[in-house]
Amino acid sequence: MKFEEALDFLYGFKDFEKEVRPYRQSLFSFRNFLKYLGNPHEKIGTPIIVAGTKGKGSVATMLSYIIRESVGLYMSPHILDVRERIQFENRCISKEDFAYLMEAIKPIVTGRRTVFELLTTMAFMYFANKGTDYSVLEVGLGGRLDATNVVDAKMAIITRIDYDHTHILGRSLFQIAREKAGVIKRGTRVIYGAQKPEVREVIEHVVKLKGAKPIELSTAGIRKVELTLQGTYFQLDGEDYFVPLLGEHQVLNAMLAIRAAQMLGIPKEQIKAGIGRVRLRGRVEILQHAPWYIVDGAHNTCSIKVLMDTINRIIPYRRLFLIFSVMRDKDVDGIAAILAPYVYYAFWVPLNHPRAMSPAIVAKIFTGRGVTGEQTELVTAVDKLNRLVDATDLVLVTGSFYLVGGFLKLYGDGDKSVCAEG
Repeated sequence: MKFEEALDFLYGFKDFEKEVRPYRQSLFSFRNFLKYLGNPHEKIGTPIIVAGTKGKGSVATMLSYIIRESVGLYMSPHILDVRERIQFENRCISKEDFAYLMEAIKPIVTGRRTVFELLTTMAFMYFANKGTDYSVLEVGLGGRLDATNVVDAKMAIITRIDYDHTHILGRSLFQIAREKAGVIKRGTRVIYGAQKPEVREVIEHVVKLKGAKPIELSTAGIRKVELTLQGTYFQLDGEDYFVPLLGEHQVLNAMLAIRAAQMLGIPKEQIKAGIGRVRLRGRVEILQHAPWYIVDGAHNTCSIKVLMDTINRIIPYRRLFLIFSVMRDKDVDGIAAILAPYVYYAFWVPLNHPRAMSPAIVAKIFTGRGVTGEQTELVTAVDKLNRLVDATDLVLVTGSFYLVGGFLKLYGDGDKSVCAEG
């Protein structure tokens, strides 16, 4: 089987990332499927699961870079190449290995499986074959019923929990937190940072119920945070760190990764070196200056607010031109309310994605918030912007990782995936 054939086979299955409806209500069927393959999830190196609403991809990637050797990383979604999701020692799975694993799975796959389950299975098999010492697994959606949660995680990291995927996880923070805290198992070491009171209450209840070992982190040790165009400098417990990602929120993500690494017994200098070389696209990513072009996969009110706070602290711009697409299950009015005060002109573009909200509906919501703009194709928006913007302007592409990926390919950065060398 060739890589392209493997992709065709994969995407012939149900993709819940492209549907606005509840996911499976049990992991029983998926566990049985894994049993036919020899339970590869039981053969991977120490599983570390990362759940939460915001920052889990950043935390998982940071920890993977810190561990560095004999570490598997499974994350989602991808931006440019599906192989970004499965990495060993911070290098993507090769096309040959991807196709080989898909061919091994194919004979026993039925139509009941999902794209995410197949990718998760491939990650387990790949990490087992590689003999990883550690396997860092980012939860895809929720936690309790996510395919990654079949592992017996020795450590669970829970990032900030907020409103997202409410049509699936629940309308209240209590319900959402309960789903995400479902990754906590008996004896698991649970690391979590600042949470809203109702979220903390849920985590503490589940920890007590499961007999887990909680470590609630405080920001008291964080000092001297400095945001630059190259990344973020900060002190943690008197030690100097640099992470090449933009935003004060990345300091909180880094703190979680650093504390987890310390608990794993990783030396201080290795932690600093790993944090300092993290590579992660689509997170307040500056593509160019004069004019500024920034892409970010923010897609809920929490992440959009963090994005604008970061931009307004470090980017000197005169006018902000927005390219925007979003999924229809998001709080688009809430997002528009945050963006409206800053947007000079907006382009609402369509996405080739079944969950995407139509540009007409997006436009109506944004114009209701006082934003001026137009509905157009992405390529047309880019062409118009080339004529409209000057050196002092900012073009912001946000609302969806799918939009970010599409824009990067159009912009000419499509060959700069983290898999470019894999």
